[in-house]
Amino acid sequence: MAPHSSTHKQRSAQRRRASTNRRPSKTTAPPTTLNSPSRSYDNSNFKRFVEVGRVVLLNDGPSSGNIAVIVEIIDHNRAIIEGPTTNVPRQSFPYKHLVLTPLKLAGLPRAAGSTTLKKLIEKEALVEKWNKSSWAQKREAAQKKKSLNDFARFTVMVQKKQRRDVVRKVLAKA
Repeated sequence: MAPHSSTHKQRSAQRRRASTNRRPSKTTAPPTTLNSPSRSYDNSNFKRFVEVGRVVLLNDGPSSGNIAVIVEIIDHNRAIIEGPTTNVPRQSFPYKHLVLTPLKLAGLPRAAGSTTLKKLIEKEALVEKWNKSSWAQKREAAQKKKSLNDFARFTVMVQKKQRRDVVRKVLAKA
């Protein structure tokens, strides 16, 4: 072998060492914390955050379809929720089975008890706000439509035809 020849592994190691020496050092600013005033969520596309007091809709389990409130955040996968006015017991629930709603209980302390939570829910009329929302009304209409039997669906179809006919005749006259 020639005195200056080396193996492939040795050459690639030499290239790596040489390339790391040529790279300029990057100086980064310290990351801003969540409590920092320079951090702003106003420019964010996201408007609903997982936070204590956030009202959530459950889409799995025995309480599916009911609303509850996040009382405590366990980790990046689960939160403790409770819905004392909607018969949802206090329990750990995974985020993948929750849907965040735009509603939020203001002033709810972390790990608040059931009585405190119930008082705040009744004070802010949370269940009434939810029932008046278009989201809840659409869910209720879809559930009602799903529960119709064959004859009820037929009568709805006939009523729609009659309404279309009346509208068509009025528009023809105008």
